[in-house]
Amino acid sequence: MLAFLFDFYNLLIVIIGYSLLNLAVSLVAHFRKKNTPGNNYVYIGTLFSLGTVPLLFFYYPLAIAAWFVAIVLYYSGAKMNHEANDDTTPLFYLFSLTIAAIITFALFLLHS
Repeated sequence: MLAFLFDFYNLLIVIIGYSLLNLAVSLVAHFRKKNTPGNNYVYIGTLFSLGTVPLLFFYYPLAIAAWFVAIVLYYSGAKMNHEANDDTTPLFYLFSLTIAAIITFALFLLHS
């Protein structure tokens, strides 16, 4: 089922899709005028995760580091947003973190 992730170009598409999905969710919350103090972290995390794509072509260890920084920024920003609105949804974290873990696993297996 997850075998498509282990191809280099499919992994790039999944990384871009995951980054743009997080950006879209953050923008929707921003334009709905919700209290979103963590959106800056999510925006910077999107830049780091999209920066992972060109780094995969040039310097692989830096790409892995950029991906980890992006994931930390995503989840710290999402946690700040949920705490400010008092609507913690642990199921969201579970699904999103599972997708991020699968992408991370595929990144490690890609160059092993």
